Amino acid sequence: MFRFLLLALAALCGCSVATSRGTLYQIATIHALSAGAYEAQGTCGDLRRHGDSGLGTFEGLDGELVFLNGTCFQIRADGTVLQRSDDARVPFASVTFLDGAASSPLPPNLALSGLEATLLARATMPETPYAILVEGTFRSLRIRSVPKQSRPYPKLAAVIAQQTIFELRPTRATLVGFWIPKHLGGLAPPGLHLHVLTADWKSGGHVLAADLAQGTAVFEPLRELTVRLPQGDALGHFERASPSGGVQE
Repeated sequence: MFRFLLLALAALCGCSVATSRGTLYQIATIHALSAGAYEAQGTCGDLRRHGDSGLGTFEGLDGELVFLNGTCFQIRADGTVLQRSDDARVPFASVTFLDGAASSPLPPNLALSGLEATLLARATMPETPYAILVEGTFRSLRIRSVPKQSRPYPKLAAVIAQQTIFELRPTRATLVGFWIPKHLGGLAPPGLHLHVLTADWKSGGHVLAADLAQGTAVFEPLRELTVRLPQGDALGHFERASPSGGVQE
């Protein structure tokens, strides 16, 4: 049974809580990020203590974060890929442990919708989040990154309108991310959410479209969820979003 642990880690104990395998560890929530909460809530070092694979973004919404094999990569809006140290600051990220997880072959010639359908057909617990790691050869990838923002921070939808889109073809790459059921949509983006890093570490970003020629996938259920709640200045974004303190859709 899926255990939902919603913890304000820093506020309650000022310490790091050990994360076990099969747990989705998240810094902040997509609801906060969507409202413009781009202030740092953790670091890449925090991510390494709680997982080895995942995705997110950097302080000020400075590009896309790809977390693979315990290494933090930043893909900036100009397409530059940087390897970041443990002190790099993060407003939102989701990670888990996938090192050593069993992978299985995928059918050839999958678009992104076909990849999602193939993976969900393997799901034994469809109301549970799943971690995804796909390695393979892609005929093409359509990906994006976003530019760093300055205060006062705009909402996420306004920033996405400024996104830089890259077209890659053909390439070997690794997709990493999560499938999140709708009932958890306020915590993380519902549905399929994937970031990518090419095998040569020269390109990456948020995946918009993909044409997978052949590859393998890890598709792991996550039975526990630990959320580090946004603190400090980030809370002001909700007060500015609507009179009730919530975010108006």
